[in-house]
Amino acid sequence: MANIAEKEVAGRRCRREDIRHHFEAEGRPIMAEAASRRGRFRAQVVNLSARGALLRTDHALAIGEEVALTIPLVSSRVVLRATGDVLRLDPRGAAVLFRVVFNY
Repeated sequence: MANIAEKEVAGRRCRREDIRHHFEAEGRPIMAEAASRRGRFRAQVVNLSARGALLRTDHALAIGEEVALTIPLVSSRVVLRATGDVLRLDPRGAAVLFRVVFNY
């Protein structure tokens, strides 16, 4: 049983490293194009996972607000499009929980 748990932890670590690679590949921050009911804006992607993203932006957002995102993942030539809801606001940024994710 310990072997299975070790493999699961290693798998999660690998996925985190794959995502981290997207952020470090170009040596510059990934900028997302975004839209909410209050208009279009750009946001720096601070953190990204399969379930959501942490965004840094000067654009005013509210908890529960729907946000549409287009995030270019330069190192893999993938553009991630997603819609989600603002889950949390804190000094680091706005946490968005994805509802629908599309990959191009």
